[in-house]
Amino acid sequence: MTNHNPEQLRFGIANAYNYWIEIIQPNWIIYGNTPTPRSAFNLAISLWSVIDWIRNDPTRGIQQLHKKEFENEFQRQCPALSIVHDLCTHGKHYTVSSPRGDATVTTNELTGAIFCFTTPFGPVSEQTANFDIVLASGERRPLDQIFREAMDFWYTYFSQPR
Repeated sequence: MTNHNPEQLRFGIANAYNYWIEIIQPNWIIYGNTPTPRSAFNLAISLWSVIDWIRNDPTRGIQQLHKKEFENEFQRQCPALSIVHDLCTHGKHYTVSSPRGDATVTTNELTGAIFCFTTPFGPVSEQTANFDIVLASGERRPLDQIFREAMDFWYTYFSQPR
């Protein structure tokens, strides 16, 4: 039996602040430059997953907090994270069995295409788009706006000494 050390799986990212710097901010830049389904899912996953990094960061001493309550507190402070959760969950699992936000569908207006012919697996294409989230009320919100709210929240969070 192999002894697994989770610290060896972090690619040198030591804590939640490093995750903000090394993962979330680059995903934000990539999404801003190339808004594709891939970059949207990657940004959503990182914006939500940082909650686990914060909770499990041993320097913060809060690992004992109940995960669901911890997540709910962040969602209370930043309602956009509820929609981000659902996008993240859908991106990982294809479905959202316990939605937290009131998003019902994403819409997209295609703005371009990217083709790559140099992969070892054959040609790859992506479509860039302007994405909207349609809420249960029928209101349409630009995905850029939802991501911006979450980014502003985490920027403020990580800018405060802890």
